[in-house]
Amino acid sequence: MTFPWKTVFVSIPLFLAFIAGCGPSFTEALKKGETIPAGKVLMVGKIVLEPSFETTGKKKVDDAPVEILVGLTSDLSKELKEGDLYTANEALAPVVNETYFLPLSQGAHYIRSGQAMKVVGHHINGPAAGSPIYEVLRFYKNIKLEIPGKAQVVYVGTIVCHHDGKRVTSVSVRDEYDNAARELAKMKLAGIKGGGMAKKLAVIMK
Repeated sequence: MTFPWKTVFVSIPLFLAFIAGCGPSFTEALKKGETIPAGKVLMVGKIVLEPSFETTGKKKVDDAPVEILVGLTSDLSKELKEGDLYTANEALAPVVNETYFLPLSQGAHYIRSGQAMKVVGHHINGPAAGSPIYEVLRFYKNIKLEIPGKAQVVYVGTIVCHHDGKRVTSVSVRDEYDNAARELAKMKLAGIKGGGMAKKLAVIMK
């Protein structure tokens, strides 16, 4: 099943409106040497865009890494259509193409939509003069992340969003467990016990 990306050019207010529409708390990724918060399970994975976002559309004009903002929810009762906003429990912003380490509560979480952004210019005139202009790729798709309560660390795979610059042509999950395990070891996170990561790959739902 394919679904569209909507490509638009926006400034920061639209980005903030997306977060406001979700209404979630923001979950930050752990940094090297930090400790997994009590009551949380560390989710390890990656989101990639193929081809690279930097090679499609307008030219990226800054050096900041591309992040993809996603909202997590446990509620699938409402059908989600392109352009809809929904109430999310948590917001995540992993860097595209980089392994992330995000502490989450146990149970099932669902990604229902997301958007990647890159700076393609800056406003010249008006009250927004000097502020960045973004090119945005949005997607709408239910992706299930199962976080087992008995695990300390869980690997959910690499979510691959194939696109042509305007539309997603397919979404899949790639198993890159060994590479993720090496990245986890480099993090030297405090308190992680032996036994490696549990594996519970994300599920692309129909």
